[in-house]
Amino acid sequence: MNSSERWPLDFDAIAKGDTFTPERLEAMTGHKRGGDAYRFAVLDLRERIMTELAARKRPATVAFVRGCLCVLTDEQASVYTARQCRLKLRGHLRNVRRMRDVCIEKLSAEQRKAHERSLCVETMIASAARKTRKKLNLESHQRSTPVPSLEG
Repeated sequence: MNSSERWPLDFDAIAKGDTFTPERLEAMTGHKRGGDAYRFAVLDLRERIMTELAARKRPATVAFVRGCLCVLTDEQASVYTARQCRLKLRGHLRNVRRMRDVCIEKLSAEQRKAHERSLCVETMIASAARKTRKKLNLESHQRSTPVPSLEG
């Protein structure tokens, strides 16, 4: 089953700023809103959209906003990814990569300054986390109390 059969969606036509309503998501996934099958199918679709757009050299951030699946504009992605980095350390490197993919030419001077500042900070955090993980050398526990004997 190829992607056009699985998801009735033209990935080349997706642009930043597009929104998929819950009704359209239900039609695309074949599952009713509110169930686990729907949630997993929409998460899968979100990942698929990001993967397909990245493969087409048009990386984008896709997020859930009030029940809708949104392909964020560069302005929205700048704010969203910075917030995601702060909220979730796990997946931090993936979010930093997405922050790098934001086209800063489409941001205002103030937004560009804020984006570059948050990108710098989040990159330093990622670097520090990576260095800390490498420096941690776990040693086996050495018992400091004598082992009680069962004799006697």
